[in-house]
Amino acid sequence: MTIVSLLVLFACAARAPVVLYPLDQHQPPAALVGVFASQSPDALFEDAYSRLLNDDLEGAEQRLVYLAGLPDGPPEALYHLGVVYELRGALETAISAYDLLLTQDPPEELAPSVHFRRGLCLEELGRFDEALKAFAKVPTTGGLSLNDRVTYDVARGVAMLGSGKEAKGLELLQAALSTTRRDPELAWILGKGWYTLARHDLDQAAALSLNESERKVKKNLEARAGLIMDAEADLVHVVEQHEPEWILRGLLDLGDAYITLREDMMRSPTPAGLSAEQAALYVAQVDKSTRVLIAKAFNAYDQGLIVAGTLGFEGELTETLRARRDALPTD
Repeated sequence: MTIVSLLVLFACAARAPVVLYPLDQHQPPAALVGVFASQSPDALFEDAYSRLLNDDLEGAEQRLVYLAGLPDGPPEALYHLGVVYELRGALETAISAYDLLLTQDPPEELAPSVHFRRGLCLEELGRFDEALKAFAKVPTTGGLSLNDRVTYDVARGVAMLGSGKEAKGLELLQAALSTTRRDPELAWILGKGWYTLARHDLDQAAALSLNESERKVKKNLEARAGLIMDAEADLVHVVEQHEPEWILRGLLDLGDAYITLREDMMRSPTPAGLSAEQAALYVAQVDKSTRVLIAKAFNAYDQGLIVAGTLGFEGELTETLRARRDALPTD
């Protein structure tokens, strides 16, 4: 099993201590246990995997929990159980499933995927240093396929950026993302990588203060505008991957960046030497000239909702986009 084999279908959603996965708390109903016992483990696993592919997470979980509890159950059951909890956003529970599997000395061909998915979950939880340690346990000396190499490098680059290793993270990400061909097997991880670059640009922009001297404000304002344009260019690549999670996150962040820029411009000090009347006129002009940023934010949020509708995606991200869009002033 390669480290990207399930990225085609699945994405990895305050920090709590990691405990071993409590199988006893997730046992299937007693009425189903007898049904499961009448089937061979292989047949039951195939049924569970089919349900997982068809988004029947409850049915998959019931069968995988049963299989994971068998003395001779397939080790893949616990692995796919971790994936079920990733899909539900229960990342701590997913990590616990992977931790338990690692204590059981999984097959050599399965271990790299376990470490990799564990790292993805840790990264998503903001535990970047732990994620890097997990990724470091993925063997690469035997040679990786091109897709595995890209996936591995993007994941590590994202974690490096999060852990403060900015130069190395950017270098690794940009090198990995230079392969931008359309490949369904890479779509999720490439979308994540390009989104991370866009998020980095927007964070850099927000860090440039507009509460400075007039000369410094002008310089920072130009730099912020340039960084937001860079983020927009990154988001074009995100959209090319057709992965709704990263498209929606990116458009949400872009809309927020426009609104933050307007708010910072409105709070920026007026030029020195103006009378009270002139200062009031200046503020009114800034308000008028920055309303275009409200329109840009509206378009970003609205485009996110259009994408969500087109792709049949509904959830917390769409709710947030809708709330942000509808809260914008209309005058």
